[in-house]
Amino acid sequence: MGGRQDIRLGLPAGIVWVIASVATRGFIWMILAGAIVTGIGIMVSRRTSASYAGLIIISGISMVTATATTWAHDESMMRDPLVIARDQGRYVTISGDILDYPQPTNDGQQLNSRIAVSTIEINGRQYTSAANVRIAWDPDEHDLGNRGNTVVVSGVVEETWDGDRAQARIHVIAGQQLAENRGVRAYANQIHSELLALTSSKGDSWALVAGVVLGDDSGLDPLTVSNMRILGLSHLTAVSGAHVSLVITAVLLAVSRRWPILTGLATLIVLGALVAVVSPEPSVLRATIMGLFVCGAIALKRPSMAFPLLSLTVIGVSLFSPALARTVGFQLSVMATAAIILAGYWLTERLSRLMPNVLAGLLAIPLVAALATFPFLLAIQDHASVWTALANALVAPVIPILTMSGLVGSVILPSLPTLSYPFLLCAELSARWIVTVTDVLIGLPGSGVSLETAFMANSAVFVALIGLTVRLSSRVWMIGVIGIGFVIGLLGGFRIGQMPSGPGNWEVIQCDVGQGSALLARSGDATVLVDVGHEDGGIAQCLTYADISHIDLVIISHFDADHVRGLNEALNHADIDEVWFSENPYPQHTSEWAKDMLAQAGIPWQTVNLGDTYYLSGPSIPFVTVLGPTSVTGSADTTNADSLVVHIATETIDTYVLGDSTAWRQTQIADLLASVEDPRMEMGVRYTAVVIAHHGSADQSARLAHVLAPDISLVSVGDNSYGHPTQQALDIWYAPLVKRTDQCGHIALTADGVIDSCP
Repeated sequence: MGGRQDIRLGLPAGIVWVIASVATRGFIWMILAGAIVTGIGIMVSRRTSASYAGLIIISGISMVTATATTWAHDESMMRDPLVIARDQGRYVTISGDILDYPQPTNDGQQLNSRIAVSTIEINGRQYTSAANVRIAWDPDEHDLGNRGNTVVVSGVVEETWDGDRAQARIHVIAGQQLAENRGVRAYANQIHSELLALTSSKGDSWALVAGVVLGDDSGLDPLTVSNMRILGLSHLTAVSGAHVSLVITAVLLAVSRRWPILTGLATLIVLGALVAVVSPEPSVLRATIMGLFVCGAIALKRPSMAFPLLSLTVIGVSLFSPALARTVGFQLSVMATAAIILAGYWLTERLSRLMPNVLAGLLAIPLVAALATFPFLLAIQDHASVWTALANALVAPVIPILTMSGLVGSVILPSLPTLSYPFLLCAELSARWIVTVTDVLIGLPGSGVSLETAFMANSAVFVALIGLTVRLSSRVWMIGVIGIGFVIGLLGGFRIGQMPSGPGNWEVIQCDVGQGSALLARSGDATVLVDVGHEDGGIAQCLTYADISHIDLVIISHFDADHVRGLNEALNHADIDEVWFSENPYPQHTSEWAKDMLAQAGIPWQTVNLGDTYYLSGPSIPFVTVLGPTSVTGSADTTNADSLVVHIATETIDTYVLGDSTAWRQTQIADLLASVEDPRMEMGVRYTAVVIAHHGSADQSARLAHVLAPDISLVSVGDNSYGHPTQQALDIWYAPLVKRTDQCGHIALTADGVIDSCP
């Protein structure tokens, strides 16, 4: 693949992909433009080379074809009964097959997966559907089984989040299995469940085996997942081209190219088995489709030129599944593969003149893949590392061992568990090295920086490596260095100029941490942080916005992931004196994780309850007061009900942070507040702010809203599948000002008013 590549298909592939990605806005004009381009190609065909004219003609035809197919696909989907029911908010009953292995939702309380809908019942009438719906259900209430099962579920159809491969979502009110898996899929599910059972309680290295082999990272510590994402190693748990390449290589070694048809068929069968074991994620589908073209090339004794095969893959996916072509996972997979083909092998060949070929590949391949994917990562994460290329280079030697031994061990695990263990142990030893690399590099300066900073650092390394392979005059080098410095300085200046900074006189900041919660408040020199959001939620960005590097008190209202998993990010960004927790320890895996982390950092923590206060050194009025819960149940089912509710008194603002408290808990707090003297009159507080409970769920107390009568209601919310904030919550907590973080970003409250990014 390192030879000269035929890139002619790249242009039509790019055209088709772009059109599929931006949908069909102005499709008439796109078809007209395609027709014009085709006409130009025909006109110049007599005056120029056939190859050049043919490329123009193919590009024009690609524009027309892509526009027509994308429009037809989108129009068909908009007329699908499920989509119509979604737009009308209907209660429906659907039947279909579960497409993915069920995964926990962000709060860890439910499972979610996609269903390929076959029939949908609305008001007693049944329709057929070709849409996918994402369902969330309580496994204790509804036993829907595993991937491939046929199920029937009922609930209200709602909008899903941008980028979801499903067209709608349903919170299951009633559901049951109609049919269980049989045959190959049943065995694949058994592989999945038994491997997870074997690896889930043995630490990150074992959990990473399941992540690499199956693409299921649910057993990994969320902190490890976050660190791998920052270091650019998250692709290891996204089954992709590496798996397919290894599988094809193994078949070639076993069968040999001397029997091309047999080899092609064998490769096809093994690829099918691989897809049966793992979920059909975008990177899996991209790699598998490309692998199918390789199978054909092997069978026909044609050289498998990598870039044309990738181009054909992009064209096929864009024409037949535009929704898949729009996913970030597919985009990342294609861009990384294209960069490796076009630049990675070229740079490897250049560097191999100066160093061993293996070392050259370890330097070049991860670096070009990282540079190609940085722009697309902006859509899914905020932080990266300057050590991305090094991390990938260090783990690259063990990936084939981990993948192949893990695959073999997993496949024979249900039938030959004793024989499978040596293979899985070999995979675990390889995974242990990856975890070690992650732990070491994440602690180095340069990890957790902005994506732009990491991009500039990796770009500088790329230019330096090219410089090693090119002999230029000193004058050219000087011009090049000055030019690179100018570009980096310009980009850095733009970055610094665009970095948001909060007003210097802020008293309260509702942080934008996506579908999570985090609030900063300060009075004098004291700062309190209530909740820290999810991992990679952006708490570090909020602390930078607020110009905070020291926090006197962190309060974790409860241990749901979207309130506590950002703790590591906060610890890396600021010095923390003390932490308060809810008395309810559930979910225990997150509470134990948080307490262990604080113990390692030497930070004291305590559980608190009603009446506990945090005083400033001067005023007699407490800075922070715990208002609830009035009592603690302490069970796994009452984490929201046992969520801490706090009152924070700053110089001119009264802030009530309700956590995820339930309506009946809020009513208890309302009764408590109504029975005591209001201290706000003595403090001269000018206005009251309330952070609406549970991201604006429907479970709210109108009585508490009446008692507090806020001047501003804040909603900490991001893209979610729950319908937050609900209209019911917004109605109950109606105030002169209602601000949402998904619309306004960080929301700063000052004595003079509100500062945010809302228009």
